[in-house]
Amino acid sequence: RRFAVRYNGKIGRFCVWNEPDIAHFSDFEPEEYVKLQQIGHRVLKEVNPQNTVIAGGFSHILTPYSRKALELTAKLAPDSIDMVSTHLYMPLSRFDGTVADCRRYLQSLKLDQPLCTEETGEGTTDERQQQITLFQKVIRSRVAGLKFFHWYNLRNCGFDSGNREHNFGLLEHDLNPRPSFVTFHMLTSLYGDAALVRKEPWKDLYAVRFESPDAALYALWLAKPQQERTLLLFETDAKTV
Repeated sequence: RRFAVRYNGKIGRFCVWNEPDIAHFSDFEPEEYVKLQQIGHRVLKEVNPQNTVIAGGFSHILTPYSRKALELTAKLAPDSIDMVSTHLYMPLSRFDGTVADCRRYLQSLKLDQPLCTEETGEGTTDERQQQITLFQKVIRSRVAGLKFFHWYNLRNCGFDSGNREHNFGLLEHDLNPRPSFVTFHMLTSLYGDAALVRKEPWKDLYAVRFESPDAALYALWLAKPQQERTLLLFETDAKTV
C-alpha cells in the first residue's frame, strides 16, 4: 500500500512477483501465490481503481506451477487480475506458436484477460541478432494482439562479453547506445501510434501493414534466412514514399 500510494499517478501497472514458476525466485506454492495476487489486487485497486494488476511474469504460462496458479485463479479469483503476463525468450521460430498455445490455454480456463509480455530480450554481443530479435518480436507481438511488450533490458548489467546475463541491454553498461537502441527508437516513433491493419498474405515475405494519421507503414522481412541477398522491388502509386 505504501508503494502504491507513493507512486500513485506515476506507476499504473503492477505485476505480482517475477517468474514465480522458477524455484530460485519463489519459495511458496501456487496456492500462496494466488493469495498474494488477491491481496495485491485488493490493495492496488483501493489506492487507485485505474491501477492494472498483472498475473505472473511467468517464465512460461505452460509450466506446471503456472498452470496450477492460473487454474486456481480461474476457479477461486478470476477477478483478481486484469492481465496475464508470460516471458517470451524463445527463438523466433517458436514465437508465434508459443503465443498461440498460451492464448488457447487461457481460453480453456475461461480467463479472457488480455495477454502481455513484460519481459523478453536477447542477451548477446551479436548486435545483428539482437536487432532482428527486437524488431521481429515487437511486430509479431502486435500481430498476436499482445496488450503490451517490454524489452529486457535498458542497460547491460555488467561488462563481461562472455556472460549472456550481462548483455541484454539496449545500452552498454557505460550508457553508450547499442545498435538496438536505434531500432527500439525507430519502432516506438514510427509504429508506436500506428494502428495495425493486417498481416499481408505475400509469398516468401512476413509483411504487416500499419496506418498512422499521415502515412501507411509496412514492417516486413524475408521469411527464409537464405533469401537474405534477394533484391525486392515494390511498385506504388503513392505520391511520396
